[in-house]
Amino acid sequence: MSTVFWSFIFFLGVICMLLFLWPVVLKKIFNMGTLMGILAGLFFIGLAVWHRNVLLVCKSMWQGHKGIVAVFLLLCCIGFAWAGNAVISIVKAETAQIPPNTPAIVLGCSVIGKRPSRILKERLDAAKQYLEENPQAIAILSGGQGADEEISEAQCMYEYLSAHGISRERLYMEAESDNTQQNLRNSIQLLQELDVLTEVTIITSEFHLYRGRRWAGQTGITAYGYGARTHWSYLPTFFVREVLAVMYLKLRLWLGA
Repeated sequence: MSTVFWSFIFFLGVICMLLFLWPVVLKKIFNMGTLMGILAGLFFIGLAVWHRNVLLVCKSMWQGHKGIVAVFLLLCCIGFAWAGNAVISIVKAETAQIPPNTPAIVLGCSVIGKRPSRILKERLDAAKQYLEENPQAIAILSGGQGADEEISEAQCMYEYLSAHGISRERLYMEAESDNTQQNLRNSIQLLQELDVLTEVTIITSEFHLYRGRRWAGQTGITAYGYGARTHWSYLPTFFVREVLAVMYLKLRLWLGA
């Protein structure tokens, strides 16, 4: 292969490292998406630098252990197909047309002190837009309080939306949940208690819509997706993490867990 090709692979690795390292260095954000992105960057850089040695090792492995190599390649293909299916599910999760005034569930994210994080603010701005477009709709604000948060995510969302012109009478807090599944279960229970549950609109980051809609759908109701747009600099880390989460969710559903 040409020098240009391996230069491109090296450059790809550097870009990958920069995209996934900056949230760690500047924002103290580290998750499985960050880790996978950094490892991918190191892989591309290492492959570009030591490609001759790597190709020799691969050739030797193929000549001496064809069966093992074939099984490994098959597993890689299955993994990539599985990841690709997760990506398609995430990308297609937003609903084009939502019935007017459908009750909404806004899924929380981290709070910095008493202020919404960048991701949570994006979700809240999407929720504000949705509630302005649907003036009769109510919203369940769902999210508990983490160990490093001064108030619950639900309380933070309530204060933000009410300060930005949304009537407090339309906002209900669900502050007991710790994960997406609990968010949906507790919020739907609250909507049932309010006797307004027929269909529901899930409002969250666009990469998070699939899991939100899937968990809501597990209760037997129709769930629509209204996505918040994530800033490009945050998207790689959270998108890769979400791909892994969706792959795990699909595995659990396939196994009936």
